[in-house]
Amino acid sequence: MKRTDQSQQSLEYVDQDTLDTVTRALSSSEEASLTALDELVTVYPGDPRLRFLRGAVLASLARYDEAQYELQRCISIDPLFHASWFMLGSIVLLHGQLEEARHYWAKLSELPTDDTLRRLAHGLDLLVEDQFERAGAELYATLESNVHYPELSSFIKNLLAAIETRNDTSAPVEPGEQHFLMTGYLANSTRH
Repeated sequence: MKRTDQSQQSLEYVDQDTLDTVTRALSSSEEASLTALDELVTVYPGDPRLRFLRGAVLASLARYDEAQYELQRCISIDPLFHASWFMLGSIVLLHGQLEEARHYWAKLSELPTDDTLRRLAHGLDLLVEDQFERAGAELYATLESNVHYPELSSFIKNLLAAIETRNDTSAPVEPGEQHFLMTGYLANSTRH
């Protein structure tokens, strides 16, 4: 398809092979991947997958404001891009904004009850409510049923390890060992 104007161009998506190449490159260099994504976004500004990936890379580089912007762009293009809703909730939760996280995660209620993103958001919500046993059960079930988001499995395993460490009375958690997800939340005295 020949590109004739910006509105027609914005409706095009990058080909899957290119997207797969950029995704594989994420494991070796986030900065190089970010540069590649920047170039692709200028050519395919309407591809929500590129916006999501760019947001995810920026979040991993702790550039949260930019990440939120890209994830917001993603859902403005495709309101059903549920992974972006999940990431937005996770980023604001990281900064202690539980109610805002719940706002973003509310969109996940449209998904089936056994969906990985919906269950993971529920598990995180239980975790910040200090319902560690229930959170652990939900996260274990999420891990077992996760077939669509394999990249989330290590994150879920880390959460479960943090819960187990916390629950192990013979090995109290040292202040510097708190899971990164809880750091922003615990530092905020107005949790609810």
